[in-house]
Amino acid sequence: MPDQFVTYRKCREDGCRMEAEKRKQRCYECWLRAQPPIVRLEAAERRLTLIPEVARRKTVPAKEWPPGRRWCAGCQTFILVEDCTGSRCKACVSIGSHASRIKSTFGVESDTYVWLLKIQGGKCAICRVRPKSTRFSLDHDHNHCKSGCGKCIRGLLCSRCNHELLGAAHDSIHILRNAVQYLETPPMSGEWEIPQYEQQKWAEENPGEPIAPF
Repeated sequence: MPDQFVTYRKCREDGCRMEAEKRKQRCYECWLRAQPPIVRLEAAERRLTLIPEVARRKTVPAKEWPPGRRWCAGCQTFILVEDCTGSRCKACVSIGSHASRIKSTFGVESDTYVWLLKIQGGKCAICRVRPKSTRFSLDHDHNHCKSGCGKCIRGLLCSRCNHELLGAAHDSIHILRNAVQYLETPPMSGEWEIPQYEQQKWAEENPGEPIAPF
């Protein structure tokens, strides 16, 4: 009876000799390289969590590096040289620069960002979508300060909700409530009413008089 051989599906990337992932045409590393930045960042963070803190090393002698790879202390993994920038993988370099940026801009540690992302379920706090290409923005109360500080951070938002929604509404609760009222009962429905806060203001300035259109 002839020997049975396991089918080997080679990664389709030129020069790669690794086996393709199940139901994929690339090996895991080539597949990961083609993914959006946020996916590569999450993969680096997962690699680090797999290494117990007592087993983590700051450096590994070059003589111990596998061929074509170098040690990344950020994710504690031997990474392909082409996926590295200097002494760290590109994902860990990005993680480090992001941590430095939010620290210098908002005065918060990266742990705060991770904590917010966790309690938000990995989604934008408003539209509830997951990040696709870039990290969520740290949203802050613009009435507190212009540049942002640790005391005025509100949460993590996608760029659309941060700039196009809250930015267009100038962070005004009244405008946003008006928008909800408009969508629920538009003027053409015949059920639209002047916002409650405008009615209250009119009543205070014109006691005893009926509400007039503005």
